[in-house]
Amino acid sequence: MENVKQDLPTRVKLILAAERLLGERGFQHVSVKEILAAAGQRNESALQYHFGSRAGLIAAVFAYRVDQIEARRIELLNALEAEGRSGDLRAVLGAALGPLVEVMDSEDKYYLLFAVQALFDPKFDLPSFIEAPSMDGLGRAVSWIRAAVPDLPDHVFGMRLRLAIETSIGAMARWIRAETAPDSHAQALFVSNLLDTAEAILRAPLSGESARIIKETAS
Repeated sequence: MENVKQDLPTRVKLILAAERLLGERGFQHVSVKEILAAAGQRNESALQYHFGSRAGLIAAVFAYRVDQIEARRIELLNALEAEGRSGDLRAVLGAALGPLVEVMDSEDKYYLLFAVQALFDPKFDLPSFIEAPSMDGLGRAVSWIRAAVPDLPDHVFGMRLRLAIETSIGAMARWIRAETAPDSHAQALFVSNLLDTAEAILRAPLSGESARIIKETAS
């Protein structure tokens, strides 16, 4: 891995180095020393000074990206609302996932790899984190998504939303890891199919078996 750009503040260098290394290799397979080296830092106290701990650095990576992602998500949601399309489930999903789709071919793509490592790390609950109340844009998108599937019981909706998030982020990370770069048409189809799948997860009718289990649980 190439070192991060040296004209950045030390704190940002460490965040970007951690994002890329942890995204490429996993949370359990990268040492603090490797992150410091990739950030061009010789002082081993730099990480503790800026973040307090390894866990603090991981939280800082999310915070660094979330602000950017949320700002863009709010722009997309505002545009939908202005068009009177807040009830269009597929469009709302497109706005909610749009900021992540947009970084798939950029230098920021390592955030998606980092996010998927967190997603499947048993010690880190990514869906709970990204559904935090402080994320106003995502919170608004979730409320619109919920309104589009009013017949789902709340706990079933929560399960399906989490499944849609996990499926979407996992698929985008796999796309990024592909060895050959696809053409623009292939990528457009991938994104369209991703939204189709997320919508299908949320709109799928309850099976008789699921309805029975819900009824038994409630009784």
